[in-house]
Amino acid sequence: ATKRGVLRYAHYSQRGFDPDDMVRPNSDTFATVTNFNTDAEMAFFGVFDGHGDAARPCARFSRDQVQKRLARRLNKGAGFHTALRTSFLDANELMHKSPIDDTMSGANAVVVVLRDGVTLDDELVGKIKTEIRANCTPRHVPQKIIAVTDIPRTKSGKITELAVSDVVHGRDVKNREALANPDALELFKDIKELAT
Repeated sequence: ATKRGVLRYAHYSQRGFDPDDMVRPNSDTFATVTNFNTDAEMAFFGVFDGHGDAARPCARFSRDQVQKRLARRLNKGAGFHTALRTSFLDANELMHKSPIDDTMSGANAVVVVLRDGVTLDDELVGKIKTEIRANCTPRHVPQKIIAVTDIPRTKSGKITELAVSDVVHGRDVKNREALANPDALELFKDIKELAT
């Protein structure tokens, strides 16, 4: 509920279900900032998702840097949407240069599940890469785009990147029973392009 000049809000966070580590702490973080950039009319709310072994420091780095970069761009007169998008890209570039291991935050391969009747041909690969380049940066454009029929997920619906990485690199996958579709892991066993 809001009144003029008064903002009331609540936040709630719950650790995601990770089949590879049943007691892993919540790696995501969030920000709730009223009076953002010393503007009483502006508030900043964000959730920052972490992946990989350095998930927590990656999420926290992003949380802190996005706010700083957003404020800086707004102060230079950028429009809000441009400033917000660019602040995420700036934070990402800074993370790549930082000592944080952000190898799980980028991509050299993208795996897609196609609708029935759609083929992953050169034209579609080009369109996907163009969209990624236009909406992220050239650094985010994957070297490879690979079609599969399913992607393994937890029972709560979260994609399990770590389990896929384990399969691709020949490691044992922990807690397969926690996956909604463990058979989907088999699809990744012999994709040589993902192992490089």
